[in-house]
Amino acid sequence: MRKMIYLCFIAAIFMLSGCQAGTESPDDKGTPTSVRVSENIVATAVMDGDDFFASPTNDGVYFPSEFATYFDFDSADTVTLCSQSGCLHTDNTCAAWLGDISLFAEYHGRWYVVSTTENNGFTLDEVSYKDRERKTVCSLEGESSHGLFPVSAGFSAGYAYISVQDLSFSAESDESENRLYRVDIKNGEKDLLFCDTELECFRFLGASSNQIAILYTKYDDTSYQNATYELRIYDSNYSEYTTITSSELGYLPTIDPKACYGSLLIYQANNEFWLYDFESSTSQKLSEQENVVNYWLVDGKLFTIVDQGKAFTLFFVDLNGGEPTEISAQRGNEAIQFSLMQETQNYFIGIYRGQICFIKKTLFYNGKYEEAANLYQNN
Repeated sequence: MRKMIYLCFIAAIFMLSGCQAGTESPDDKGTPTSVRVSENIVATAVMDGDDFFASPTNDGVYFPSEFATYFDFDSADTVTLCSQSGCLHTDNTCAAWLGDISLFAEYHGRWYVVSTTENNGFTLDEVSYKDRERKTVCSLEGESSHGLFPVSAGFSAGYAYISVQDLSFSAESDESENRLYRVDIKNGEKDLLFCDTELECFRFLGASSNQIAILYTKYDDTSYQNATYELRIYDSNYSEYTTITSSELGYLPTIDPKACYGSLLIYQANNEFWLYDFESSTSQKLSEQENVVNYWLVDGKLFTIVDQGKAFTLFFVDLNGGEPTEISAQRGNEAIQFSLMQETQNYFIGIYRGQICFIKKTLFYNGKYEEAANLYQNN
């Protein structure tokens, strides 16, 4: 139960740190990047039918539920991704049918869906929607005494990293723990990499073909008030690791779920921001800022929310280096004005005035948030 509370606490902090309103005039001239990230893709949790996944290859979003629909930003059209005339989209004869799923992602041109099973386990399925083919990559069954419930998933270098909650069904206990599985999506081989203990947590941040980044958290006692953190890079066998930074060195973990951008991992130590490159296994200082509330990578940039005392505002730094640039239109008394959630190549999706909206990146950088459109207005 303590692990479930911890996950909910993290999610609540993420929402509070960037989803409120403010006012200021635009004067920023930031420009979008043309980079398309194909690794370290984070799946969307599917819970209430309004969840969405931003396409990594097109300017639009998927709405995954029992079947998949797609909303194109440029045309404002929503289509069910099935070309069969008269199809009811109710079973696996439909190319768009997904079933009762928990997680959804598009990775290397295919859909990957994680679903719970009737016997308290989960499956990972690969869907080739163009070829109307679906296959089970792997499955893991639970037991009568406990179940395995998918929480999150990341995809990189041909592997799926699936975090699940192992929940006990015992009447005498409500204990649960998080487990991290790695699945080879080519052959379905799976390994249990990490398992939380009462006072230790292992959170997946990103991976390459031979490394995995883990946020390791250790609590002082079962009150869970005091914790220390380590940013660990594990080797290809996941048996040995190098500590890149830690609480003793001023490490402050991001609460955003997307710490990686392709092969790059962002981390903060005191007021300094560093990039770890999986390909070269090296770290390089990117920038330095004070009073940062939260940070993450998107659009080939480091974004930071900064507390300026009586206002919050948003800065960005290009990953090639440079000084932090403020988007002054984002200043607000409570928090920033437009809270970023996901991106496509030319658009951002986020929360603006209490609604989930999409906006062209060029308009976003110039503070023209009145041009944002409600994501659900045509759906």
